[in-house]
Amino acid sequence: MNCARFRICGRKGLTAALGLAVLWPALAAAHYPWMTPADYRPAPGATVAFNIGWGHEFPGTATLDPERVEAAWLVDGAGPAIAIDLAAGAPFVTPPLPGDGPWLLAARQVPGFYSRTPRGGQRSSRADNPDALSCGYSRNVVVALLGQGTAIDTALGFPLEIMPLDGQATAGEPLAVRVTLHGRPWRGVVRATYAGFTGGEDEYPASAQTDEAGIARLALEHGGRWMVMARASEPYPDPAICDQNNYNATLTLEVR
Repeated sequence: MNCARFRICGRKGLTAALGLAVLWPALAAAHYPWMTPADYRPAPGATVAFNIGWGHEFPGTATLDPERVEAAWLVDGAGPAIAIDLAAGAPFVTPPLPGDGPWLLAARQVPGFYSRTPRGGQRSSRADNPDALSCGYSRNVVVALLGQGTAIDTALGFPLEIMPLDGQATAGEPLAVRVTLHGRPWRGVVRATYAGFTGGEDEYPASAQTDEAGIARLALEHGGRWMVMARASEPYPDPAICDQNNYNATLTLEVR
C-alpha cells in the first residue's frame, strides 16, 4: 500500500500473520461505527454532509461523539487524500468533490482501551484496572462509497480495511470487496446488512468467506443502503496492559 501518497496511515500495527482468526462472538457485543453520508450519489463539485453512526443497528439514529472522530478524508484515486476539517463538529462536511467520481469517504475513530471490570466498563487499560476481567484495544475505521464509475483501487492504509472492487453496486449482482489486515489478505467472513433489515442483532442477510487473495463476493439482493463489515482480533503485545487488539472495519454504500 502507498501510505506515503495518501498520508492517512496510523502507527504501524503488529506484524500480521496470515490466517489470524476472527473472534466474532467475542466482539459481537461491542459497539461499532459506520459512515452515514447524507447523499451516496452526489454530483461532482458538490459537498456532502455526513455523520458517523454508532451502535449495533444500522443505520440507526445514534452517532459517535464528534470528539471521538480522529480524522477523516476524501479520496478519488487520482490524487492525494484530502483531509476533512472536523473542527466545526457534526454533521461534518466534505470539501467540494474533485473529478467525476466515484469517491471514498473515510474516517478513523480515536483508538482506545475498554476494560470489563466488576465495577462496570471502563475506558482504560489493565494498568488502571488491576481487577479487569478482560481488556480490548479498539481501532475502528469507516468508509463510504460515493458516486459511481470505475472502482478506486486504492489502499487507505488502515489496519483492517474493506475496499470495494466495483465502482457501483447493483441489486442481484455480486459485490466484490477486498479485505486486508496490516496490508495482507485477510481470511475470514465478511457480513452485510441493509437499512430496514428485520432480523436479529447477530443475523445478517448476506455473508461470504474471503479467498486467499482476501476477496469476498457478497450477494446483495435488493436496492437501498447497505453496510459491509469485517472484524478481527489478535493478542495485545503486552498482556499486562491489555488482552487483545480489536479491529472493526465497515463499508457503507447504496445498491441500485
